[in-house]
Amino acid sequence: MRKQEKLTQYDLASELDLSPITISKLENGENTTLETVLKSYNILMKSITLINLFKVK
Repeated sequence: MRKQEKLTQYDLASELDLSPITISKLENGENTTLETVLKSYNILMKSITLINLFKVK
């Protein structure tokens, strides 16, 4: 999802107040606390919603 939204690991990490290394580990199935997963999901879903709201048709 991060790549679909054209976010770098650094961008996502900044939004979540996490390190890019944590994002990398999360994407590789390491360091997956429920809190980190939910934070990531919520930020990505907000991003998708905003993009869909402002799409020009």
